[in-house]
Amino acid sequence: MIKDHKGNEYSSKREMCRAYNIDPRVFYTRMHTGWTLEKALTEPTGKREKTVKDHRGKTYPSINAMCKAYDIDYRKYDRRRRAGYSVEDALLGKVVHDHEGNSFPSIKDMCEYYGISVSRYNYRRNRGYSVKDALTGKDVVRDHKGNEYSSQKEMYEAWGIENRGVFYERRKHGWTLEEALTGERAGKVCDHKGDKYPTVKSMCEAYGIKFATYNGRRKHGWTLAEALETPAGGRAVKDHKGNEYRNVDAMCEAWGVNRGTYEYRRLSGYSLEEALTQNKYERVKRLRRKGWYDNQTKNTCSYESDGVK
Repeated sequence: MIKDHKGNEYSSKREMCRAYNIDPRVFYTRMHTGWTLEKALTEPTGKREKTVKDHRGKTYPSINAMCKAYDIDYRKYDRRRRAGYSVEDALLGKVVHDHEGNSFPSIKDMCEYYGISVSRYNYRRNRGYSVKDALTGKDVVRDHKGNEYSSQKEMYEAWGIENRGVFYERRKHGWTLEEALTGERAGKVCDHKGDKYPTVKSMCEAYGIKFATYNGRRKHGWTLAEALETPAGGRAVKDHKGNEYRNVDAMCEAWGVNRGTYEYRRLSGYSLEEALTQNKYERVKRLRRKGWYDNQTKNTCSYESDGVK
């Protein structure tokens, strides 16, 4: 049984709503939004308009009525209020002044008067331009010496940087403007001996190695000393007998095996000795002695015969 606010009992909420002549959907919505039972049952249906006051204290039956009195579209008023305008500014229009004291109903109207887009004006203001410079001046970019340029591209090209990505990558990694333009970052790069260099590139040049080679080695886990001091051919390696070679290519050449074959064998689980000395048939014989190869062959044959059937 369901009871209303007066204590009357009903077999269901639908029956109770019917008794109060209210749509059940309206009742459920009201209850879901926190209305009391009495208010949800007795409040007349339809749009409820609250009284509102303008900035002068005058009362209107609704916001629409107030907007009509001030001859402004309700949607424009609503947009202004959402943007943080006061009631007075939203009704009358926010007055904007330029650097000469002229008044405009909006920033858009002021920008149109000076022949500049709103986005460009806001961009300049956000970068610290005065109202006068934002409206009448040109975009100015200054380097660390105070020289002015019309754009960042003109600035970094004047400093001999042809690639845009180089300049922005340096700035992204925390380089100062001067460091990004000159390419010198004193005391920021240090080798394994403690010597300091302005850049990684200059450190590589000091060791007679290409930057790309150094970078690739470091990505593959080489130590700083190995990446700098190992000759361009690669680092020294040893075979299973302890013989030392200048690099993997030299070791493979000494054992008469192709470098690609050697790499494939190592990836397939061959030991160092097997990768250098054994051929395919020798490995099959060794596996056959263990019984693994014949079992795999039988299983493969049984699968194929099942497929034929």
